[in-house]
Amino acid sequence: MSSDEEYVASVEGSLSKSILSGFRLEFITDLGYLKKYFEVPHKIEVMIVEEKLMPEIPQNQSIGKVFIITEADRIGANLISKYLGAQGILMLLGPQFMTKEAGGEQIATRIHDVVALSDPEFKTVSALALCAQLANFGKKVLYLSADNMQNFNSILFSEKGDVELSNEEQALAMTAIINGDIRKLDVLIKKDKFDYVPEFSHFLSSYGITPTIIFTLAEAIRKLEIYDEIVIEHPFGFGEDSISRLEKSKSIVISTGQDRCSYDKLSRLFDNTREVAENSVLICYPYAQQAHDFISDFDKDRGIVCERIESGKLKAGLWELIDNKVFRSTAEAVL
Repeated sequence: MSSDEEYVASVEGSLSKSILSGFRLEFITDLGYLKKYFEVPHKIEVMIVEEKLMPEIPQNQSIGKVFIITEADRIGANLISKYLGAQGILMLLGPQFMTKEAGGEQIATRIHDVVALSDPEFKTVSALALCAQLANFGKKVLYLSADNMQNFNSILFSEKGDVELSNEEQALAMTAIINGDIRKLDVLIKKDKFDYVPEFSHFLSSYGITPTIIFTLAEAIRKLEIYDEIVIEHPFGFGEDSISRLEKSKSIVISTGQDRCSYDKLSRLFDNTREVAENSVLICYPYAQQAHDFISDFDKDRGIVCERIESGKLKAGLWELIDNKVFRSTAEAVL
């Protein structure tokens, strides 16, 4: 729904070809027709609406998800920049709405989303170790961090010294890649045992980078099929951007403690997001045999705990963990 007829005309053809035939598409540009349309209740699975038309949406409609078209050059959990055209809409909708030709589920590259209920540092270790173990299985892997504070250099590099950092040039390269300029991949990505975007000098937000921009970047690179696996480290906590991404994810790795608080958080997460419950594996950390394992109680009927790691094991550096096959079971679980 947009009063900008030129914009609607520019996306209508691509969306009509890219959306699965089982979904009915309707494009509305006329405000008078919009008001008439909403005189009766409708069941709408996804509504994409221009920001200034939001006040025109009445409360008598059954609407699943709402994405807002904005003229601002920004991307959020439910925001679509007009400047990204049909591609921006398709990236937020996800592959479940798309034909195979448009980038549906036939794409070989898989994305794994790493989140944590507790201990943000362990989340980073988990994501990096998963990348390394997947690489040990012969996979070509890309690591992306959507954490605003990005503090993975201290884990990735055991010795202090000069390391390459990302800055404004890499931030602009992200936008260019999302818009289809794959030449900027060489500017953005550092190649190693597994590839990664170097840690940014400042907070991601300093460059206007939101978690959803990282998630959109991952989907854009996924469609190129140059990697077997892409591992995204999410920000700590479950913000709107992360939940929106996790609801579309087919592979989620959750690190959790074994205490009652972790049990309650995990139960709430799964109760509120069925898709997350269906597509997750768990790493239990810190694990202590002598303590009651609430997560084991939780896992009796699910069988999704793939690894239990004692706190003492993390005293070793990342590459020593890999040599000792820590996180190997997690890598096997997501393959």
